[in-house]
Amino acid sequence: MPSGLYTITELAADATPIAPESALTPYGKAIGVIVKDDIPIKYRHWKSSDTDELEWTVPDRDKDLAWEKLKRTFLFPEGQEELAKSGALKKMSISFKKWKTDLNRKFVKKGLTPNFEDANYRRCRLFWDDFVAYRTSDEAKEI
Repeated sequence: MPSGLYTITELAADATPIAPESALTPYGKAIGVIVKDDIPIKYRHWKSSDTDELEWTVPDRDKDLAWEKLKRTFLFPEGQEELAKSGALKKMSISFKKWKTDLNRKFVKKGLTPNFEDANYRRCRLFWDDFVAYRTSDEAKEI
């Protein structure tokens, strides 16, 4: 996580922070760290309208905790917190998908296992076998 406290002063219409420029890189890094550290890879979907998939969908409480963690490092424009939250969760969704895609490409497809002692992969250990089983399943290959 980036250290310090950053103040986002402006959001674009799509809720993406656009000012100050000095906060944009730390914001992106923080999103990535939060997703890797706090959203288990056991989840297959960020959101789902299919009630049969709820077991595999990131729960709202995890998303809310991720948002709260982001707010410990970033202050958002007054009166625009809900817009900022919406934008942050969209970015987290993209980061989560990319994280799992990277794990699949770097490890699963090559028959490798990450070094779980490495801080980047420590949180994957608990769900790694299930992640690999799903990613190598016919269902995942079809998708």
